[in-house]
Amino acid sequence: MKKYKYIILLLSVLLFSACRNSMNTPTYEVENYFTSYQNLDKSVLRELTNEINQEDSMNKQQKEKYLSLLEKQYQNLSFKIKNEEIMQEMAIVDTEIEVLDYASTITRSKKYYLEHQEEFSDKVVEEKYIDLSPEFIDYKLEELAKVENKEKYFITFSLKKNGNNWVIEKVGENERLKMKGLY
Repeated sequence: MKKYKYIILLLSVLLFSACRNSMNTPTYEVENYFTSYQNLDKSVLRELTNEINQEDSMNKQQKEKYLSLLEKQYQNLSFKIKNEEIMQEMAIVDTEIEVLDYASTITRSKKYYLEHQEEFSDKVVEEKYIDLSPEFIDYKLEELAKVENKEKYFITFSLKKNGNNWVIEKVGENERLKMKGLY
């Protein structure tokens, strides 16, 4: 009976090791990266909160609403791995993501606000200062909350092997904007 316990233990260790190694791929790391955003992991929320708190043009209520809109964005993010190419210690993973189209909505909101300022205030706001206008920010956030249409983007991730593990190299600002639907 002891002999079987040792055999089962040995097989369990081997099986666990094999599973762990099969998950150690560039594709798995990229999937894990996107999943952390979809699940709003603590590090993702901390990064997002810090970024929004640095925004000087929004009041506290606007920041909270914007945070909830970006959380919604990340939770609704979908992705497909299109290709994985491994070149020794480097790898490239091509992905396609689909996100809520916040960028087009912001563009339309600016245009509407500038053309219909009399609906919002007696004070005319110059186009270069529109993003600082509390009224415009409220209007923009209301419009973003209504967004249902989606946009597809392509993101290519570069990864390096660090020991036995694949690590995603720094993700650029354009890629982050795409994930927020703001590109």
